[in-house]
Amino acid sequence: MENNFKKINSITNDKITYFYKLKNKKYILKNKLFLIEGKNIISEAIKKDLVSTILIINQNDYSDFKGEKIIVNQKIIDKLSFNKNSNNLIAICKLEDNLFLDNDLLFNKIIILDKIQDPKNLGSIIRTAYGLGFEAIYLTDQTVFPYNHYVISSSQGAIFLLPIFYLKNFSFLKNYQKYLFVIDKNATKLSEIKKSDEKIALIFGNEGKGISTDFFNIDQKTIKTYIPLVNNFDSFNVSIAAAIALYYFQIIIKK
Repeated sequence: MENNFKKINSITNDKITYFYKLKNKKYILKNKLFLIEGKNIISEAIKKDLVSTILIINQNDYSDFKGEKIIVNQKIIDKLSFNKNSNNLIAICKLEDNLFLDNDLLFNKIIILDKIQDPKNLGSIIRTAYGLGFEAIYLTDQTVFPYNHYVISSSQGAIFLLPIFYLKNFSFLKNYQKYLFVIDKNATKLSEIKKSDEKIALIFGNEGKGISTDFFNIDQKTIKTYIPLVNNFDSFNVSIAAAIALYYFQIIIKK
């Protein structure tokens, strides 16, 4: 059987230089490719047929992979890695077009993230959403780029399993019961929500500024909601608040 691998030993090789540029959002969007690393994350991307190229040190790794395999050395892996303690696997992944399409598919349970800035928060929310059965995530355009390495890493591969879109318009949201999570003691306590429509949209805002005012007046199917705390704390980290809320709604929808 003919091997499908090449060998590159120089960190200044043109192909390695090209791959290095894919650490930058500008080049990711231009080339519709991005870097991923780590065995579990790469495995999830392969399952979705998103990996075009794998860079490995041991030529026997990924023997069943049908795409391009490049045998490299540790110096090349270290150059392309985002981590100080890099492993021995890097893959080039195809960027799906879904992110940029107008999408008003009526999923039953969705999450909207408005201007979330911390990539680890976004990655954690994606992971939680997939684990708790939510069906899609919509991002406003000032939310951190979802194919940031730290988002991908924090999602532990869930980013490849859950549809993610940019929110292009609000019109389709009129089909949903919307819950806006705010820091406001006059809002409805999460525990006071005993049942919900099947079609729900949970909306979480920026870590410092909260949810944009645009979301508050979509229609009457909008409920401001908060999670009460004790000991004079007024809010959770947004990824923790989302985890609590998603779990809570999973329970009451099943009732």
